[in-house]
Amino acid sequence: MFVFHGLKEAFQSLYMHKTRLFSIGFGVLWSIFILVLLLALGNSLHGGVAHAFQQYGDQTIIISSKPDHQGIPFGIVEHLDHKFKGIKTISPIIMINNQKVSYQEKGDNIRFLSVDACYAALANMGLKEGRFFSRRDEEKVEKFCVLGAQIKEKLFGKQGALGKYIDVGTLKMCVIGVLDDLGNNMYGEQNCVLVTNSFSKVVFQRFHAIEVRLTLWPTVNNKCLEQQLRSYFLRHLNMDSGDQRAKYGFTLFNLAEHAHKFHLFFKNLSITSWLIGVFFLLTSAVGITNMMLVVVRERKHEFSIRRILGARSREIVAMMVWEVIIVTFLAALMGLLGGCALLQLFNQCVLPFLKKYYLLPLTCSFDFILKASELILLFSCLAAIFPSLKALKIKPVEGLNDV
Repeated sequence: MFVFHGLKEAFQSLYMHKTRLFSIGFGVLWSIFILVLLLALGNSLHGGVAHAFQQYGDQTIIISSKPDHQGIPFGIVEHLDHKFKGIKTISPIIMINNQKVSYQEKGDNIRFLSVDACYAALANMGLKEGRFFSRRDEEKVEKFCVLGAQIKEKLFGKQGALGKYIDVGTLKMCVIGVLDDLGNNMYGEQNCVLVTNSFSKVVFQRFHAIEVRLTLWPTVNNKCLEQQLRSYFLRHLNMDSGDQRAKYGFTLFNLAEHAHKFHLFFKNLSITSWLIGVFFLLTSAVGITNMMLVVVRERKHEFSIRRILGARSREIVAMMVWEVIIVTFLAALMGLLGGCALLQLFNQCVLPFLKKYYLLPLTCSFDFILKASELILLFSCLAAIFPSLKALKIKPVEGLNDV
């Protein structure tokens, strides 16, 4: 029963001293507010970068030919997914520069990007309209093309491009799709005309890829497969692993390693944000303790009278602890509400202009609220210990003599 009595006394005391309530709670309010912003921003950046890696594919390996080499022969990459069971999809990539492309009176020298039909799934390419190449298009060597968003705008403007024919030299190619301008753009796809590799072999006589891009199954050990692929290409390109030329013939880039580094970086950033928030809360707890010590000194006369009238030590302690808990709870609630309100305002008014900076909507998770509540309860109890002990040490005679 004394617990509820202490709660009632704490409410009455705080209600009579509203300025003291604000002074004590402001540090907690500001700490929670800053912690919400730090963690939300860190999570937003992490989510944005993770989304970007998902677009390119975490389990992705890119094998590139060096500029001073002819390229990677198609013969050694054909059926590579059958030779290495860990490969999910694979596509050789050819870039063909400065091809004259025109539609009616509009035209320009445009770069062609030659890929396999699986490239849309491999690179998570989104389509604004139409479709991507199919296996049948490759086998039949159809004169089909997919336009990047910028090329479509340059040749067709605002009118539709699907089903229209563009002139490539003496050839006419049918447009079957237009890329989404929000998709990834590793090879400048938005400013290219995409064709199939089978078409490039026949029309452009290109039998060497500048790059080979492949994705792995999630359960595959990418480091082990990377070593196997490196040995395979060294052997088929007639290079010795001890030969210095091997360092310059091709490069093998494992995106999973870099994705892991970024994930680790943002994990450490989240831990750092929590540490900063904890130190803020610790500082506010120290401030609460100091303020409560001042309150104890001001209320020495009150505590003395309570002791004379028979108040027990635990009742005084309960009243002090309840005061601190109420102050910290109200301040933390205001800090959380203020932080969440600012996040919503940022998401609606500012975030749409920052899409290119890999930012996802800033959110405050329930897990964070739960952990923050536990920390607040812990620090509020710690902050109330020393002032409570100080109040218990007040002797009624000394308190009344100071009046």
